[in-house]
Amino acid sequence: MKEDVWIGGCLLGQRSRGRQSRGEFRLGRLRLREIERVITARHGQFVPATDDADAYLRAAALSNSGQDVAAWCARWAPWADRLLIEAIEQEAAHRRHMLRADEVAKMLSVKLDERDRLGLSTIGACDVPRSERLSRAREKKREADRNRLATKRAAAGSSDREAYVTGSLSRTRPWELEGISRRTWERRRVASPSRVEAPLTGDGLATEESSTSSFAGGVVPSAPSARARSAGA
Repeated sequence: MKEDVWIGGCLLGQRSRGRQSRGEFRLGRLRLREIERVITARHGQFVPATDDADAYLRAAALSNSGQDVAAWCARWAPWADRLLIEAIEQEAAHRRHMLRADEVAKMLSVKLDERDRLGLSTIGACDVPRSERLSRAREKKREADRNRLATKRAAAGSSDREAYVTGSLSRTRPWELEGISRRTWERRRVASPSRVEAPLTGDGLATEESSTSSFAGGVVPSAPSARARSAGA
């Protein structure tokens, strides 16, 4: 089914009115803008009249954007005659869904570097399959996430793994400064006694505290006197 396209009081032509979802219509509009971006980057104002130039016209017509083919050709391919336009319109009228991204890329010979340079999202790449592009995109996202987390940790004052490894014992090797082996250094580090402070005040007897403190300091307490032994008995 076709409908007339009017601007003011002028009839520009007719366009196919097929059944399509709103989402596909919007995607088709975006696809058409990206095709125009490819044309502008490659050729400038319009498509040159070459043997393979009709690929642009077919890609635009099969984008399901709702754009009138004749009106679009008048802007981007003024050399296209009525027979060519009608043939492309017939092809578009018999297709319910728009071309896939890689189909358009193959039709227009769009490679990955050009796709990335122009920022295309609805057109694939003829030299790199979709599965590989998705894998690269996931790896790129993981790398971006790692960089973002590293920046966040650095802003919080935390050292990253590289800084931790650099400052580890395996890198600093403090036993070499003392002229000993690592095993000896670790043994001394573990066996080194910690200082024990005796409490100055407490609820126990002074004689018990004195004996405990002196014993902890390395002095053996003296034996109790005979009077103390008899009192204890």
